[in-house]
Amino acid sequence: MPVPFTLGQIPAGVTTRRSWCNGAWAGRPLRCVVAVPARNEAGRIGRCLDGLERQQTSLPFGVLVLVNDSSDDTFAEVVARGRRRACAPLMVIEAELPAGRCDAGAARCVAMHLASRCLPSDDAAVFTTDADSLPPPHWIASYSALIHAGYDAVAGLARLLPEDMADIPRSLLQRRMCEERYEACLDALEAWLDPVAHNPWPRHYQASGANLAISVAAMRRVSDLSWPACGEDKWLVRSLEAHDGRVRHDTTLQVQTSGRLFGRARGGMADTMRKRILDPESPCDERLEMLDRAYFRARTRRLLRELHAGHRHREHLETLSSRIRITPGLLAETLEASRFGVAWRAIENLSPRLARQPIKPSQLAAQCARGESLLARLRIPFALSSDLSAVTMP
Repeated sequence: MPVPFTLGQIPAGVTTRRSWCNGAWAGRPLRCVVAVPARNEAGRIGRCLDGLERQQTSLPFGVLVLVNDSSDDTFAEVVARGRRRACAPLMVIEAELPAGRCDAGAARCVAMHLASRCLPSDDAAVFTTDADSLPPPHWIASYSALIHAGYDAVAGLARLLPEDMADIPRSLLQRRMCEERYEACLDALEAWLDPVAHNPWPRHYQASGANLAISVAAMRRVSDLSWPACGEDKWLVRSLEAHDGRVRHDTTLQVQTSGRLFGRARGGMADTMRKRILDPESPCDERLEMLDRAYFRARTRRLLRELHAGHRHREHLETLSSRIRITPGLLAETLEASRFGVAWRAIENLSPRLARQPIKPSQLAAQCARGESLLARLRIPFALSSDLSAVTMP
């Protein structure tokens, strides 16, 4: 049975081989630490560290690189850079993960756990990005301000590095552009049908490990959950939202990330892109469903949210239970959950009307047209770039 990984502790079987830190690491207390999992990234991690060195912030922050199960000189490259430059506090740890869990989810979980142990208070923050990514200069300052303002986490967008664009087939970029346009349609529609005060439009619902920050306090609330082998970034954000965490899906700062087709993480972005090249009609992300179904889901979620909060009379329960094909008793019992996020996740799993049915690429154009027409009729602001170089990746 695979070893469970949680944010609460490092499981048995994780072996630390060696570690190094620069003199700045032992200086003043840190307000945030950037956790960077890295496997065989000697040729690319320099760019990531350059981006972190260029951060324009007065906050004391550190960088923790977890080199896991590598066969190249990633550890030596990080140490050499740390010795050559007067950079921010830097620690690098080389470790081996247990057999059966040498995966991206376990690596990021361990990296973020180690980063949180270096922070003195619950209102400090752990950032995470990928070793092949390049954060923008105001990344730490902007997201730290949002965490300080009361957000539990900030999930940003990731887009391809310009130098990698030539290696991506144009058909794949065009498909992603269509998906992104329909995602934005659904985001705008949901923001109107089921507004969330702490996450107003413009917003998105992507969650990328290349562009994520979370408070230490929020990490503690999900510290006992077992991490998946892949898709850990989306899983973490969805878990926080299920616990009614205040997650801001920020659209202003985008981290640039590698567009390579052969990555290090099984089930990661590279695998997704290769699958879509080999099978152009492979289904879209599960969130991209038919417009009618997305409208129904958002409207139902708002009604259930109001019912859970006591803002609607219980006579609405029978109407809703019939609409989503759950018995009134089971629906009432599920809504007894103290957190709406937990109740909503359970209701989605129970209701056949709310089962996810992702559309195929051939359906995107028609759904986009319908969505944009609906937004225009409702006078909901909506605009998106048609520049392929600005395409974000799932």
